[in-house]
Amino acid sequence: MSAGLALPYAAVALLGKGGAVATLLMVFMAVTSASSAELIAVSSIFTYDIYRTYINPNASGRRLIAVSHIAVVCYALIIASASVGLWYNGISMGYIYVLMGVLISAAVLPATLTLVWKGQNKWAAALTPPIGTILAIIAWLVTAKKKCGKLDIECTGSNDPMLAGNVVALLVPLVLIPIFTLVWGVDKYDWQTMAAIRKADDHELTEQAGVDLEEVPGGHEETVTESAEEQRVLRKALKISVSTTIFM
Repeated sequence: MSAGLALPYAAVALLGKGGAVATLLMVFMAVTSASSAELIAVSSIFTYDIYRTYINPNASGRRLIAVSHIAVVCYALIIASASVGLWYNGISMGYIYVLMGVLISAAVLPATLTLVWKGQNKWAAALTPPIGTILAIIAWLVTAKKKCGKLDIECTGSNDPMLAGNVVALLVPLVLIPIFTLVWGVDKYDWQTMAAIRKADDHELTEQAGVDLEEVPGGHEETVTESAEEQRVLRKALKISVSTTIFM
């Protein structure tokens, strides 16, 4: 169970070899899908939010594509190396499952408020996750040390230390966000910067590919009428998604 093999174990018990094959196929699809999403997310953040914003604001479309490819390859090597390292150090899937809460739960509340509350200032959004994660790791390891007297895989992966780390990670933002709001004030973000993200210079790429962006859906400059229609459709989609979520 701690190795994360509950699903294949049950599938083999119920369906035999067919269950093993089905499980292998499903896990393969899930892993490749998740990895693909992570690769795209990391490469996009590095290319547009870091490289073009801070390193080379005037980067051409060809350069941005090259940087995104480099980011994909580098991050793929990093996650593959990390996975191999975890395997050879005896870190089970069950350990990773529970540790995820310690490492990422501090971002749950700030990320949620970033989307639903215009008053959260940038410092609360930016500082709360890393500070919360550091405090959660401290709580996790201190609890393990107090309980077992040592910090091995068995002790740090037991229930009480993991519970302490997860709870601290989830609840610390309830303290930090109000503090940062009092220190730096309530923001009045209007989300307009989201709508005004500058597009890259695609002329080099479109000339090479022989494609006219004006003929591609979404490739031309949006008119006022089209913008208003898009907002109408988005508001309708918002009502549907909220209603469905509440019902479910």
